[in-house]
Amino acid sequence: MEAAVLPLNRVKISAWHLPALLGFIHLLNDLTAGLLIGSAASSAAKGEELSMLVLVYNVLAFGAQPLAGLLADRYRLSRMFVYGGVLCAVAALMVFNISPWTAIVLSGIGSSVFHVGGGALAISADDKSSRYIGMFSSPGVLGLALGGYISWLGLFPVSELIILFLLSAALSGLLKSEKNHAPDERQSFIPDKHDMIMIAVLLAIAFRSAVWNIFQYISAGEIAVLIPLAISAASGKMAGGFLADWLGKRLWLYVSLILAVVLLTLHEHSKFFLFAGAFFLQASSPAAIRVLAAGMPGRAGLTASIAFGLALAAGALPHYMRMTESIIANWYIIPLFIALSLASVIWGLNHLFLRKDRPVNGIM
Repeated sequence: MEAAVLPLNRVKISAWHLPALLGFIHLLNDLTAGLLIGSAASSAAKGEELSMLVLVYNVLAFGAQPLAGLLADRYRLSRMFVYGGVLCAVAALMVFNISPWTAIVLSGIGSSVFHVGGGALAISADDKSSRYIGMFSSPGVLGLALGGYISWLGLFPVSELIILFLLSAALSGLLKSEKNHAPDERQSFIPDKHDMIMIAVLLAIAFRSAVWNIFQYISAGEIAVLIPLAISAASGKMAGGFLADWLGKRLWLYVSLILAVVLLTLHEHSKFFLFAGAFFLQASSPAAIRVLAAGMPGRAGLTASIAFGLALAAGALPHYMRMTESIIANWYIIPLFIALSLASVIWGLNHLFLRKDRPVNGIM
């Protein structure tokens, strides 16, 4: 009697299958976060309570990622973190009506470990390509906007989301990653000699994130603007990965950020400039993350935590320091932030190429 053979075994597994599936789970994860926060907003007794909920979520979801990244690299936990993130999201959906606080905490923890685990697997799917990073990262911003929109409609599709989460997680278990992103044993637990590159690209992503947060603030409450803005950003990340591989990382980073400066400076004249500027602003993200990964070889988890957590948290500082309205009032600050992002990229790349032990993969 012959052993049963899964149909999947007869299908050729390509490198893009796992990052694409992780991108879909990313959409579900961020949709859940937007749904929970949006639903909490409608039920919060005081504005202070909602602000605290959002702050707790952000601290857990973004601030805790560097620790998760170190653990993922040290103990090879990337895939386990993906499953852990899914389970936390499912648990958050199930307990929200009983305890919104518990749901927000679970969602924040789950988001933290999922971004690190999924991001590390996408980064390590190919040592040179940016497209897989774009596949993973692009659906997140769209999911967050859709989650907020669904909560605005008064819907809370618990069963549907849980089924999609569990099916996606089960399918991801069948897709094996051929790359091993575990750090070289000769490397120290905390990376050295890469500080300048890490700081430069962190600054680049943080300034880009700050601009993105400002435009989200400007569009707050305008559903007709937020959804197209999210679509522009998501499509920018997706297309940006492919364009960076086609044109070269350095050239695409320069082109995309320069276009973002020009278009977003003109955003008040037309929504076209706003959406196109968001596209090019976010299109720089996959190449920037690939550069960061090249500067930190064997540290896919830590790279993901910096790109998807620490740098985004840094980009939110102007908002938490109540500087957003002042920035909006001064038109030159937004292009200045993007110009600083571009300057940080140039600084980081020049430092990388001046190093005698510079990594070549993933930069040209």
